[in-house]
Amino acid sequence: MVEHESAPNTAPPLYSHRNEDEILEKLEGRFRFRLDGEIVETSPGTVVVAPRYGTHTCRTVGEVPGRMSVTFIPGGIDGFFYDMEEIPHTDPRAPTIGEQYGIVYIAPAPEALDLAPQK
Repeated sequence: MVEHESAPNTAPPLYSHRNEDEILEKLEGRFRFRLDGEIVETSPGTVVVAPRYGTHTCRTVGEVPGRMSVTFIPGGIDGFFYDMEEIPHTDPRAPTIGEQYGIVYIAPAPEALDLAPQK
């Protein structure tokens, strides 16, 4: 379980987990998720489940930072966060680091995709 803070209007790339299901509880701010092509708007108190092998990402919406609690089942992915601590998801090394933990980067951050459903 980790607590994640994100700056306004930021997002990771579209990705998938091979080893874990991800449960995301929104604590502060608004988020827009893409879960297997479906767009979901969330606010504090919302819980989103991203099952392994599904594709997902989210963007903090608006000018307020976002904060969420993220639970991975099973655990053991914490090394990814240590390895990525100083590296942005846009760094060319990020997909290789992710692969070591069963994370597959699929598409660039949704700022470029505007979180529109894939066709």
